[in-house]
Amino acid sequence: MFFYPCQSVPSVVNLDTNFIVLVVGWVLTALLLGVVATRFERLRSWWGIGLGIMAGSLVVLGLMLFTVERVYGPPAPPKVKSTDEMMAYFATQPTKVTTQV
Repeated sequence: MFFYPCQSVPSVVNLDTNFIVLVVGWVLTALLLGVVATRFERLRSWWGIGLGIMAGSLVVLGLMLFTVERVYGPPAPPKVKSTDEMMAYFATQPTKVTTQV
């Protein structure tokens, strides 16, 4: 996750939540691989299952990361016409953040 200098950074990383997200990704991968393996004979071997798990895990976790970035990512940078407007924008940002806290 990306943070602007004015935003606060989470100080505690909840490992239980991260593990739950990883387990959800693995379950989704297993379900998708099971559906695909019923269609293709080649994926029913141990090598096919192993490669499918590796590739599927990367795809599912990548999609989860992309979704989180799109939903909770940083806002778009402001559209300014001059350096004076940019300086005024940056000057007002700390006051907005401190009033939110």
